[in-house]
Amino acid sequence: MKCIRQILLFPIVFISLISYAQKSNYDKSEVKKIDDTLEAISGICKNGILIRNKKTIGVVKAKDQMESKIPFIQLGGNITYYYNYRSYIDTPIAQHDMMQHIVQTYMNGMVAGEYPFRATFTYRGSNSPFFSNTSDVSIQYRQSDMISKIKSNYLEEIDSTWKKNNWFLENPAKKFEFDRSGIKDTSIKFAYTRIRDQKLYKKFDSLYSVYENKRMQLENLKSKSIKEDPLQAIVEAKEKELYGKAKEKTDSISTNIQNKLTKKTKNFKLNKQLSFDTSLIISDSSLNISADSLAKKIKRTQDTIAKLQKEVKDVENNILKFQKKFNDSIILVKKEINQINNADALKEYINNVDTFPQKHFTKTQTFLLSVNQIGIGRSWINYSELTVKNISLNGFNIEMNPGNFYFAAATGSVNSQFRGLILNNHTAINQYVNLFRIGIGKREKNNVILTVYNGRKSLLNTTGIADSSTTQAIAGASVQTTFYVEKRTSISAEFARSSYSNAYNPQQMDKALFNRVMDFKMHSNEAWSIKFKGIYPSTNTKVEGYYNRIGEAFQSFTLYTPNTKQDAWSLRVNQSLLKNKLLVDVAIRKNDFNSPLTAPGYSNAAVFKSLQVSLAVPHYPLVSLGYYPTSQLFTANNNTVYQSWYNTFNAIVSHVYKAGNISMSTSVVYTKFYNSQSDTSFIYFNASSFNLTHSIFLSTLTIDSKLTYTDQQDIRLFTVEPVVTYQYKKLLTISSSFKWSRLNGKETLWGGTAGLSINVKKIGVIQLHYDKVHLPAYNRKLIPVDMGRATYIREF
Repeated sequence: MKCIRQILLFPIVFISLISYAQKSNYDKSEVKKIDDTLEAISGICKNGILIRNKKTIGVVKAKDQMESKIPFIQLGGNITYYYNYRSYIDTPIAQHDMMQHIVQTYMNGMVAGEYPFRATFTYRGSNSPFFSNTSDVSIQYRQSDMISKIKSNYLEEIDSTWKKNNWFLENPAKKFEFDRSGIKDTSIKFAYTRIRDQKLYKKFDSLYSVYENKRMQLENLKSKSIKEDPLQAIVEAKEKELYGKAKEKTDSISTNIQNKLTKKTKNFKLNKQLSFDTSLIISDSSLNISADSLAKKIKRTQDTIAKLQKEVKDVENNILKFQKKFNDSIILVKKEINQINNADALKEYINNVDTFPQKHFTKTQTFLLSVNQIGIGRSWINYSELTVKNISLNGFNIEMNPGNFYFAAATGSVNSQFRGLILNNHTAINQYVNLFRIGIGKREKNNVILTVYNGRKSLLNTTGIADSSTTQAIAGASVQTTFYVEKRTSISAEFARSSYSNAYNPQQMDKALFNRVMDFKMHSNEAWSIKFKGIYPSTNTKVEGYYNRIGEAFQSFTLYTPNTKQDAWSLRVNQSLLKNKLLVDVAIRKNDFNSPLTAPGYSNAAVFKSLQVSLAVPHYPLVSLGYYPTSQLFTANNNTVYQSWYNTFNAIVSHVYKAGNISMSTSVVYTKFYNSQSDTSFIYFNASSFNLTHSIFLSTLTIDSKLTYTDQQDIRLFTVEPVVTYQYKKLLTISSSFKWSRLNGKETLWGGTAGLSINVKKIGVIQLHYDKVHLPAYNRKLIPVDMGRATYIREF
């Protein structure tokens, strides 16, 4: 963390010099070889030691952490160019020869190697009068990126520690040799990670201490023991003893013989006495005492060495068994860290398990963890149900929650009808919003938040002229509170009031916007919202629902149409069964206007039901069934945009398997639209389709066989399409197909596709794709449509 403080406090040049001085360079002369597989390298990095073996490389620092040169700003990302062409399009508008260009640069940035941000530049242009030509720039800081960075640092440290510790666990003998290598200040201790279970560390220390003591006894005993063959040593000892005793006896006998020769013995008696005495010397048991003692001593030493070797081996095996417990602990810690999804949980975790105060958050990290989001340029913002929800803002926004204080602010222009994808540049101009929020508590926990907003908003479809009359000045305020019944169950309620247009109260035309907000004699400018959300892990159940009541005069920056009275409610239940193999999602909702494209005054009292069931059993096909509402956009003759709703049934069966050594997959999809001519602007309705796809995966080839049958009014279309894709490593991909179609059993239609993808080193990926299809037209016939796409992608 010292490196981070330096970067924050000193100029970039000074930082780069310090960082360069602390790089982990080393000289070959500093390499000390311990054995054939282990080396120790002492460098300039504050007594840093590099342990190097055939399998792993681990870094151990005696005092301070090694620092490498880190650029002040690091950028990585990609630049992408899209070109799309369609000879004909009729949804949601009708146009021939439509072309669109999109250029986008996406960057993930890092300041000082620790503080993440994102930057995006996007340009979209086309020859269509219905789509906007826009250029957007966005620079964002998000708390989730900061949390991910800190989590990533911890996970990397754990992985590094695991590799180092795992090396010790796999090679206790190497650690013993390294500790006694003679390099100064390099005694390696077991590297403690930030894991709660300190018993594991104590267990390892205890095991290694026993191993170390046994090894020291064994090495000392070996160094003092006889290096030669014990049997040879005993023989030599006996010979030495025999020679010494024999010489002593022979000298004594020689003296006696000399005396006898001079006095009374003849020469022949001397030989007899010598023979007799020599046999006595050889058979004398006293000569074997020293040799036997040596043999016993050697035997005791050998037994002790064998015993110590067995004990060392047993302790080494215990350490290897302990390796699994350590690995399981590492896996558990990683799982705990990966489950952290907010700043409070991250702080709590680190404070509980990090025993090194100097490793806690820096002041900059502490501040940034209190900031939920900072955005400059184009950003998607979502604050509350009744104020500002899911709109595209071009300006500045910030949201932060230090301690129990909550603050948010946003200001800037709003895209044409928030998204700018359907309406052109000449509709709904001059939209902007200003917002200020302040509160007490945590956004993800119990809180009370006050919101005030104002700006100008489009009155969709009220006029076709391009002037300020297409927008209206609005203002409003709300009070929102969230209460957590338990950790995973919450209730949120919001009450809001807004200004209203003069049409609702002509007598108050002179009132300012906020005076209209505080006009409690009016109730049609009020709105209520209640939400419930619960997660129950014991039964694998998720429940969520809401009820919204919105007056016809209420105005806010959300995606529903203003000046429409609403009573909307929704209930959704998600249930997991059979150990997460069966997923059931059931929902029911009424009058849920969450789109800006509904015509004013359009009333819908229908209740939409949805059901989604998915069954995924290993080694068996995946089955998914769904019945849910679907929306469709269309433009009327007066350029008014409408949105229609109807139900859809969808069934999917998919399976991946092997036939011999060849991998294959088969999928079947059936779709049915339950709409009628009254709820869609198209002449085609109540349609169904069936699709069968079979794929064969070879080493470089993929062969897809597709069969499609479509049934709708006046059109019954049967299509067969084989597709062959060839891939050479990651450099080249070529695909092609032809389509044979039979219309109403009478007419034959031909089409096909062709694709090419080239990955050129240092240049990027170039993709080309062409598709010739037949689509339904207004005259109940199929017309040929050419579609082309060119893409260029470069990562940096």
